[in-house]
Amino acid sequence: MKFYDAHIHFLFDHSEDELEDTFAYLEKIGLAGFVSIVIAEYPSNIKSIQDMVPEAYHQDVTFDSLERQKQAWLQFRRAGNLEILLYLDARFIERDIKEKIQMYRRLGFVGIKLLYVPEQDPVLEIGGMQQAFGRSRAESERVASFIVESGEDGPSIAVYFLKVV
Repeated sequence: MKFYDAHIHFLFDHSEDELEDTFAYLEKIGLAGFVSIVIAEYPSNIKSIQDMVPEAYHQDVTFDSLERQKQAWLQFRRAGNLEILLYLDARFIERDIKEKIQMYRRLGFVGIKLLYVPEQDPVLEIGGMQQAFGRSRAESERVASFIVESGEDGPSIAVYFLKVV
């Protein structure tokens, strides 16, 4: 069994050629593969996005970087011998959850990452789901539970980041 001890939130802001160079470098230094977490869907409001991202990363998470990382996963086929496992970061998926997770699975995503922070977290500096989406704790629990259940319909690996209070 293979183990992956690192994951990468894929926010790459360079050209496709530079991406290939990066893959070659990673392979050269001995990396066999990695898990790439991709935010494939996100709100049209940057404030809602930032409310669900630790403040330390706000400068890296922009509409441009999110759009580029959506396109970059198509380039992973050019990764040479690196094994790249795609995980869907589902923190912003609220509607048609089961259908969307099935669609992403067909596109090659093998896992799900869910960030569950129902309320503001001053330690992680995340605004939380209530602030980002205007949802109650109960509604956030319902959406998160449905994402987890939808991910169980096929072979996948899940990573869940939960804020329990």
